[in-house]
Amino acid sequence: MASSAAAALSVLSCISAFLLSGLVFGWQPIQLLLMREGVYEDLCDEGVMGCPAQLRKLSEIFTLASFLVSLIALPAGLFLDRFGPRPTVALSGVLIIGGLVLFGISDSQLDMFSLGYALMGVGGVLTQFAAFPVSFLIPAYQSLILAGINCCFDASCLVFQVFLSLHEWTGLPRRVMFLSYSVIAFAILAPIIVLWTLVDRAKSSSTSGGKLKVEDELNGYVALGDTEAVLLAYDVQHEMQQLHSAKDEEDLSGMTLYQQFCSSAFWTILVYTCLGMLRTSLYIACVGIVLNTYGDAAGGYVYINLFGVLLPLGVFLAPVIGWTVDSIGCLNTLQLTNALSVLNYGLSLVPSLQVQAANFIVFTTYRAFLYAMTATFNAKTFGLATMGRVMGVCNCVSAFTILIQPYFISMIFSTFNGQIFVPFMTIVMAGVALALVNEAYRWHVRSKRRGLRAASPGDNPVSLVAPSHMGVDESALHPPHDEMLGYLGRFTCKRTSSGFDEVPWHDGAMSIERRLSVTSPMAHSVRARGRGSEDYTSDVAVRSDGETAMSTAANTVVM
Repeated sequence: MASSAAAALSVLSCISAFLLSGLVFGWQPIQLLLMREGVYEDLCDEGVMGCPAQLRKLSEIFTLASFLVSLIALPAGLFLDRFGPRPTVALSGVLIIGGLVLFGISDSQLDMFSLGYALMGVGGVLTQFAAFPVSFLIPAYQSLILAGINCCFDASCLVFQVFLSLHEWTGLPRRVMFLSYSVIAFAILAPIIVLWTLVDRAKSSSTSGGKLKVEDELNGYVALGDTEAVLLAYDVQHEMQQLHSAKDEEDLSGMTLYQQFCSSAFWTILVYTCLGMLRTSLYIACVGIVLNTYGDAAGGYVYINLFGVLLPLGVFLAPVIGWTVDSIGCLNTLQLTNALSVLNYGLSLVPSLQVQAANFIVFTTYRAFLYAMTATFNAKTFGLATMGRVMGVCNCVSAFTILIQPYFISMIFSTFNGQIFVPFMTIVMAGVALALVNEAYRWHVRSKRRGLRAASPGDNPVSLVAPSHMGVDESALHPPHDEMLGYLGRFTCKRTSSGFDEVPWHDGAMSIERRLSVTSPMAHSVRARGRGSEDYTSDVAVRSDGETAMSTAANTVVM
């Protein structure tokens, strides 16, 4: 049941991302629809459509929404990490449906266009963020699911183009389309909430009898009687894979948020996200300048229209992105993505419209990879518990770097007389510098791995001790000792005034950690959040499920 719910959630989350997450970025067709309906035409002289005053008033709608989309990323991440995906989906539904209704019933007299559009934008961010945890339900397809969600977000700007086409072909009023779409939004999001409820129930049932399988853990905690606690488990097989991996990846999910923010991985992806989003925004803003320079206006703007058609087609690259990440790893895929951007800006300097048409494909591929890879890197490196906050910080900071865009465009005309060579070469060189940053991070990961290998006596240094060596009665343990890989120790979750405590391991567990010769933060602490009046004490052991213990069950914890 849980696996079926997870598969259904994956599909529905991609659908919700496609239909709801990036609606506000389809602004151009909606602006044209509003102008044809005569919204704000009273600001123009009689018989004039599209005067500066009307266009300025309309642009304020999109400006407010796009600003809030960037600003809300961090609060959205905090909300997701604190309350989980189900409440996040519910809140996104309230905002999106409310925004659709307000935008549909608005007119020049009942002016709630800005409020309605802003609500759609904020709700879209929450919809996208709430979809990311689905990837942790099916780890084997995590890269594909994350790529699909981000590519669907990228393509969601097509929805309002469909609205404009329906209006032109059938005369369907804006009010009818938006109110009808609010019903569709409810029909999409309601099943997602139900499925998350089923998954949560399956997770709760898996913890009955005091047993927890780490792969079933979603939100970082598991209920045990009147106390809520979870062990940050030591996964032997995972650590061995990390130690001998050729993909130059780190798993920092056991670190605190502050430790993650201080890590090289966080600063690498922060710089990558900021420069990546800036390059994306700049190219979209400058593509018209590039094409006009090469004579697109004389041909009736065929190429700028072609660009608008190709841009959303990145949604079809999701399987390619997922396969690439799984094949060569996150860091190598980040380098490939950066190389695509360098190629994109380099080809923009070739004075040929035919070359620019091919360059549109390069940019569409780069944009799809960028959105997918920032989310995938964060998920694989920092884990579910802090993914929302890490992504929120990256997106918020990158939003401020985009403020450079107006000055960049102004510089093209004021300083370089409309010539793009120097500004675009500057972006190319920034891409080369980013590649060096990525390689510096690779060197850091490899240096850390070499240090761990030097401390290991062999390829498989695991030598777990028996419970009796720690002075523990084996007959009192559950399951029996012959089903265990080894005893990790005893911990006590102490209730505090804040209801949360970070409890160090006892000596037994530290002995195990030294025998494993790995310094993973996951082997150092237990998190507990008490709701009862008593402290909670438990023995902890790593189970064995027979011959496959090391490969499949090393991360099963008994409390």
